[in-house]
Amino acid sequence: MVLNHITEVITALNSDTNRKADLAVAMVESRAVHRGLKPTVTACYSIEGDSPMVLSADEIFKRVEESLVPDNLSLDLEEIVEQALPMILQVQHGYETTCSVAEQAVSDASAKVQATKTEVNTLQAEKTSFTTNRTQSGRQGRRTAASIARVLESAEEIGGLKNELKHLKKSEKTAQDALKESKEQFEKWKLEFPCRTKQQLMQHGTDVIAPAAAYYNNLFHSPDGRHYNMRIMAEAAKIFNPIILSECSDGDGKSLRLKAKRDVDVNSHIVQLTRTCQDLLTS
Repeated sequence: MVLNHITEVITALNSDTNRKADLAVAMVESRAVHRGLKPTVTACYSIEGDSPMVLSADEIFKRVEESLVPDNLSLDLEEIVEQALPMILQVQHGYETTCSVAEQAVSDASAKVQATKTEVNTLQAEKTSFTTNRTQSGRQGRRTAASIARVLESAEEIGGLKNELKHLKKSEKTAQDALKESKEQFEKWKLEFPCRTKQQLMQHGTDVIAPAAAYYNNLFHSPDGRHYNMRIMAEAAKIFNPIILSECSDGDGKSLRLKAKRDVDVNSHIVQLTRTCQDLLTS
């Protein structure tokens, strides 16, 4: 709840649209760390103390382990991902719009260059026609004052168009450079923010706490782990828990079974735990 309020405040104060993607990812990562590792922190406080916490340590360990299961975490991330995804898509849309505008600018500039080239070529052909002044039979005709004036006028127009063409080509090059830069910036952003779908953000959230889960497993579940024996002893200590033992008895004295434990035979359960304790004592 507090995280949601913080998100609303930051979003309202954030004038830089592009930074909203950073905020969105931070929201997902913060929720993943909070939901995924809170049971671990709580477990540290729960196991400490002078009371016989060892009798309940196994249940505490199990809660920690359940919190680190990716499927369980995904259920808690869905809400925050729904809030974060539109922020990322807003930034993506901004880049797409910028590229689209730049592409249109290049198209317009290229069209102007082509139109000016066509006009220059037309005038040059007309100038050549007046200069040679040949008749339909191919004979050289006499140059008139009008034809000479037209040649001079064409030359002046061609000169002006060529200067204009030079500026248009510069504008076209500028537009092309702007388009290239826009696309490069967009591609760079996509590399920085590869998670742009709901599924990708959900996976990113679970990946954030993956190192913590691996660290926990190495410590408590690997036979070479520093706290492996502690985890085994926490499970074995359940045979000394009078509450569990009382739940095991059905009162008829003939068969002892663990209630709410999928009907596991208590005798075999105790034998297994006893052997585990023996293995620990002899290791």
